[in-house]
Amino acid sequence: MPTHFESLLSSLDVSTVLPPEIQFGQALIVDLSRTRPMWQAVGDGNPDEWVLNQMRAIGATMSIGRYNEQRPIYENTEQFEGTPDRDLHIGLDLGVMPGTPLTTPVDATVFSLADHQHQGDYGPTVILRHQEKGLTFFTLYGHLAADTLNKINVGQTLVKGELFGWVGDKSENGGWAPHLHFQIIQDLGEWKDDYPGVTYSNQAEVVLENCPDPNLIIRRDDL
Repeated sequence: MPTHFESLLSSLDVSTVLPPEIQFGQALIVDLSRTRPMWQAVGDGNPDEWVLNQMRAIGATMSIGRYNEQRPIYENTEQFEGTPDRDLHIGLDLGVMPGTPLTTPVDATVFSLADHQHQGDYGPTVILRHQEKGLTFFTLYGHLAADTLNKINVGQTLVKGELFGWVGDKSENGGWAPHLHFQIIQDLGEWKDDYPGVTYSNQAEVVLENCPDPNLIIRRDDL
């Protein structure tokens, strides 16, 4: 049964985060979980190239990395060094071209701006604060273009559908293939300009309740 927070998110009148033709267009859903055949198909090759080739084959304009998925891809990054059990992804990864514009799905205040430049981290990061139907919550946008941090200011008000930034490239986004990490957070706790996008599987019950499925806002029918 949906929580009160999930029910509220489902009831919101939202705008798109990405351009509509991308957000609702043809997409390749990529299963990055530990046991999936993709890893055998990639072998010793480049997984980023493998994804791009699969996208071209179906005419996709976006790839999607799933929410609530255990992944092996973090183990060899500086950001996740020494935490092999931290592998549960709690956002949506929306793989698009660098420079793709981002707009706020509902009215917002810019809560924080940061540039987390450890290899494997978020790179330029924005957290927006929302107040809807008596409830406060946050959305996090990771792996952005550095110019985003000059576009907006902490405390600035954004109206639904307003441009606030762009997706970054690999040289500035923490070292990842270009994509948006999009995450919903009910309670930031003591976090200020950051929040984990990957957690420990033994914390799943609590964390997934605090960070529900981002598709409650993205609203694709195939997720």
